[in-house]
Amino acid sequence: MTNLSITAKTNVDECIQIDYITILTKDGKEIDLNWEYSHYTPFEPFNSPHSILKSMRKFETFYENVFFDDEEEGNPVSDLKKKKALKDATILEIQLYIPDFAGDPEEIKFDLKSMGFVFRKQESGQTKYSPYDLPIKYDENFTLVIEK
Repeated sequence: MTNLSITAKTNVDECIQIDYITILTKDGKEIDLNWEYSHYTPFEPFNSPHSILKSMRKFETFYENVFFDDEEEGNPVSDLKKKKALKDATILEIQLYIPDFAGDPEEIKFDLKSMGFVFRKQESGQTKYSPYDLPIKYDENFTLVIEK
């Protein structure tokens, strides 16, 4: 099982959810990352809902049981293959979902600070963890999609 934690900054003063992330592997394959569960933690409290802030606000999200789009089609991908695919990958797209956002999407700023994966496996009755921090690299065509 693969888990993911993301730390980012935004100028939106409300809960931001990441719907999915698309990466490009060093082999040139596009992969959509999805997950079963997510947890959102703002570092600063919300001031006024549905507004754009003058300064950036830090937040962290945790994603449990991250899977590749191939797995949705019934093709299991081992954690070892996931880790290999993620090594030196580039982020192509992040889709954000902001419930009830009434502002101008063009004003939204999103600064990704870290993406840390943890691969968990059972071995001889014990749980073993293997962390991997994805270097934050954006392709020239990196897209931030805002869904309201």
